[in-house]
Amino acid sequence: MVICSIACAAPGFALGAEPLARSVLILDQSGPGTLNPGYAEIIRSFRSNLLSRSPVRIYVENLDFNHFSDTRYETKLQDYLRDKYHDVPIGVLLAVGSAALQFALQLRSERWSDVPIVFASADEGSVIRIVGAAAARNVTGRTLRFSLAKSVEVARALVPGLHQIALVGDPLESQPFRRHFREELPLAGKDLVFIDLTGLPLGEVKKRVAALPDDSAILYTALTHDGNGTQYLPYEAAALIAEVAKRPMVVDVDNRIGRGGTGGTVVRPTLIGEEAAQLVWRILGGEVASQIPITLSDAMKPVFDWGQLQRWGVNEANLPPGSEIRFRDPSTWQQHRVAILVACYLLVAQAALIAWLLYERRHRHRSEAEAHELSGRLINAGEEERARLARELHDDVTQRLASLAIDAGRNERSWAGAGGGAAMRTMREGLVRLSEDVHILSYRLHPSILNDLGLVEALKAECERFSPTCPTRLEANPQDMPEQLPQDVALCLFRIAQESLRNVARHAGASAAEISLRRLQGGLQLSVRDDGVGFDPARHRTHVSLGHASMRQRAISLGGKIDIDSTPGQGTVVRAWVPMKEERREPSAHAAG
Repeated sequence: MVICSIACAAPGFALGAEPLARSVLILDQSGPGTLNPGYAEIIRSFRSNLLSRSPVRIYVENLDFNHFSDTRYETKLQDYLRDKYHDVPIGVLLAVGSAALQFALQLRSERWSDVPIVFASADEGSVIRIVGAAAARNVTGRTLRFSLAKSVEVARALVPGLHQIALVGDPLESQPFRRHFREELPLAGKDLVFIDLTGLPLGEVKKRVAALPDDSAILYTALTHDGNGTQYLPYEAAALIAEVAKRPMVVDVDNRIGRGGTGGTVVRPTLIGEEAAQLVWRILGGEVASQIPITLSDAMKPVFDWGQLQRWGVNEANLPPGSEIRFRDPSTWQQHRVAILVACYLLVAQAALIAWLLYERRHRHRSEAEAHELSGRLINAGEEERARLARELHDDVTQRLASLAIDAGRNERSWAGAGGGAAMRTMREGLVRLSEDVHILSYRLHPSILNDLGLVEALKAECERFSPTCPTRLEANPQDMPEQLPQDVALCLFRIAQESLRNVARHAGASAAEISLRRLQGGLQLSVRDDGVGFDPARHRTHVSLGHASMRQRAISLGGKIDIDSTPGQGTVVRAWVPMKEERREPSAHAAG
């Protein structure tokens, strides 16, 4: 390349040269940064990249050549800078822009003859002209070359069946970076029609781009002054044109993306700043600038606006390889990642908690079932032992007491005249009372009437025994009872009734009680009601009596239920339901009211 040959032919420093001062003077050909955001972004990127490597003092001067470029201005500017930096050691001059490069060469010839120059954001043609004409030494940098061919390639990707391209911006001859476009037009699109809208008033441009047909695209370069002489910032003009444009707009500068530009192979100021920082760092590290080849910048990358691609229905697969898509709507995961992670964590924690609770519930049910089974076995064992004792008392002890009473009566009559009759009468009467007490005890242990005559008759007998203490009546229809009532059901209901009446006698202070027995939903329901003082169930819930626990366990062991309702001053109702079949249905014990 011509540029490389010029750079390599320049003489280098002697090996014994003094180390360079660790300071950089940036000569920016533009004006204030707010009006030239691209150049400002280059300097920001340069500063951050260079300072991240090592402490370096950086000075920045905006030359404002966009507005002032006559010889008198440049002369006064040179005098000002020479005076300003008279006592300031400068290690490297960084020229941003081709005009700044030419100015730096002139400034160096009078003030810093041995200071190396690094340039950035300079067009290739201007660099060849400036460096070659001055036979400049100790200069290096990266050139920029905008490509019309690449912009046309992007336009074809955005508009399938592309037929014409509208050129919008300043006249190409006045744009240093794009003046070669005029020569490339015949080669860039032999099958395309180029509509030249450069140099027209902005109002006319907007009218023309709004009427473009579907097989068209807009190629926007840079509009700084329209045909009426109105001044614009290039990215602001791009946004105004995009508001009315009916076709995609291809751009070649990064700051047009997001302001109406659909996309293109664009220059990225951050990459230009990074390249310049790399070159300056190498020179400050001891390399000679003239021995670093001047090469083409790698700051041109394909970049597109996702919203514009969606607007024009462009398939991303048609874009150049390595394209960067900006402003893409975040996915649901990207928008709510934290919330999704928290929700997933909560769901996992909840699932684990539910699984643990289900395990505990199953374990508790199994334990309860085992406890009920064990309790039922204990109750059955107790009842069997009661029955055995009752039989022994009835069949053995009672019979022997009766025999003794008969013998005492016989002796009472035999000894009537001998004075021993009274003592034998007392003994006989005591034996009779003892026999009756043993009989009652045997009944309480296990009422034989329950086995002999059934549940209804056993309940009648219990009511008669209890009536002297509290009048009690039985409400039961024998014909409604099953012919073969299971023994365990009968014994369970009898014991519940017996315990309930015992509680009435001990605690209720009732004037009357009632027992009812009826068939209900495949089982038998027993109700024991009294009109006694009652109690507050809430106060007794934590202190369950042994009798209540026994009644409840008897019902549960047979698959039944028991409810105890009581209100202070209004008596108590005990309702027990026990199934008569193997299926353990569990209707509420209140079902019958």
